[in-house]
Amino acid sequence: MNDKKAVDVSEKILLILGNCDRKIKRREVFPGMMPEAYYKPCKELDICNELIDEYFNAGQYEKCFEGHLMLAEQGYPLAECQVGYFYYEGLGVKADLERAFYWTKKAAEHGDRDGQCNLAWFYEEGIGTSKDMEKAKHWYRQAALQGHDMAIEKCKALNAITE
Repeated sequence: MNDKKAVDVSEKILLILGNCDRKIKRREVFPGMMPEAYYKPCKELDICNELIDEYFNAGQYEKCFEGHLMLAEQGYPLAECQVGYFYYEGLGVKADLERAFYWTKKAAEHGDRDGQCNLAWFYEEGIGTSKDMEKAKHWYRQAALQGHDMAIEKCKALNAITE
């Protein structure tokens, strides 16, 4: 990374850090638990919300998983992140940390800030992959640049302001 880009990224993260004094909270991946404003209105978001309302909240995890998987296979980042969560927790599907990592990585690469933060945590803890603190810091930074509170706190804690 060139010096100017590193400075720009550092300044943006520092600006975000200066506006955030919240404690780290458990990661949240479902629409009802995170700011709706982050996701652009679209039919896929509507379907995700319907799946949560109709199936997840009723404890019908298999149906909720199946609906999210169909959207994830079409490349919708929120659904990819949620499929990773289902595999991680074993909700509606057998727990599988490698598949959790796979879908979380897809979400992160498609720009989902929760997916980015979750992927960083997977790298930090070696969940579904080997531990890699440099990759963890990279993904925490990416999520922090999008205003993800937990990622901002992790950047502070890990002194991961610049690449």
